[in-house]
Amino acid sequence: MKTANHLYSLLNETSTAYEFSWGHIKERKIGQHVIWDYYFTELLKLYVDSGQCISDLQRSVFNEIEQKVTCSTRDILAILGMNDGWYIFPSFSEAILCQITHFSQEEKARQWAMNTMINDIVPAIILSLEHKFST
Repeated sequence: MKTANHLYSLLNETSTAYEFSWGHIKERKIGQHVIWDYYFTELLKLYVDSGQCISDLQRSVFNEIEQKVTCSTRDILAILGMNDGWYIFPSFSEAILCQITHFSQEEKARQWAMNTMINDIVPAIILSLEHKFST
C-alpha cells in the first residue's frame, strides 16, 4: 500500500497504519492472517454531524461494497474457516469495514487492495455517499 500519504507505526509492533485524505487503514497480523481495517474519517464526520451513528455508515458502505466486489461476505463462518484468499466483511468495531487475508495470499491481496480498493472502490463509495449529503 505504497500510495499512502503517510506511514506510521502504532504501539503494537505487528500493527501499521496508512493514512489517506479520506481516513486511514490499520494493518494487523494475527496468526495466519493479515487484517486491514478501513476507517473513513471524513465521511464519518458527515454522518455524525447529520445525527447518524457509525453503524449507519458501516451499513451504507458495506451495502455499496456488496454491489462492487465478489469477495465480500457477512458470513463469519467463511471468515473463520478461511485458509487462502481474502474477504471484505463488515467491521464489528470502530472501523468501517475490514479485509482479511490468509498469509499465503498477502502479496496478491495487498496489490488488489492498492489497485482496486484504494484507487477505485473506496473513492467511488465515498463520492456516492457524500453526494447523498449534498442533495
